[in-house]
Amino acid sequence: MVENKDVVALDINGNPLKAGDVVRYLNTGTVGQVLDVMKDDEGTWAQMDTTGLYYQVDFLLIVDASELKDKKKAEKGRMGAEEYADSQSSSQPVDIGQVTGGG
Repeated sequence: MVENKDVVALDINGNPLKAGDVVRYLNTGTVGQVLDVMKDDEGTWAQMDTTGLYYQVDFLLIVDASELKDKKKAEKGRMGAEEYADSQSSSQPVDIGQVTGGG
């Protein structure tokens, strides 16, 4: 990909897109802040900070920054739940000899 610093990019609604904007990728719902905008033979692309990937700007929608905060808050809560589950799991063998089936 050939990088071009003077790229004019527009989101799906035709709004100007630039580094620092918060966007949502419509195909997956991924939300992130634009780090870079570039153009190559295949189109115009914007890189998102949350994934590090470039997305075609035709599938991006500029959204309110609160969506990014809400997304990060939800991810932090999910990571907390996973850490809790890991801390509760036991690595010691459990005797299930007295467990009976219901059938």
